[in-house]
Amino acid sequence: MAILVNREIAIYDDSVQPTGGTKVDGFPPLPHFEMKKLHHSLHLVISGPEGADVSACLQQAGYATFIAAVAAVAVTGGAAATAAFEAGVGVLTQCLGDKFQVSMSDQSNWETWWT
Repeated sequence: MAILVNREIAIYDDSVQPTGGTKVDGFPPLPHFEMKKLHHSLHLVISGPEGADVSACLQQAGYATFIAAVAAVAVTGGAAATAAFEAGVGVLTQCLGDKFQVSMSDQSNWETWWT
């Protein structure tokens, strides 16, 4: 099985919090506080037979609606993005057939910044 599609469908941030770090710049001192957030990048991954063409299924109106729903859930907090994805996977798997696997990959990492 080969990865045929690995497409970013939504991004969002959560778990925003202070790290406890501070720094002081200039005179008079202006304190800055370090913050962190968990940045998520949701990817649609389709695996199947090497060289298979999945473009027709990706162009269906149902697919576009499905991706819009996952993206909307993600940007409103992300907690239900996986559930929305699972509910809509049938749109693609029905079109693609049994030889394909559809999944979502949440690629996340911590990002820090100073306020």
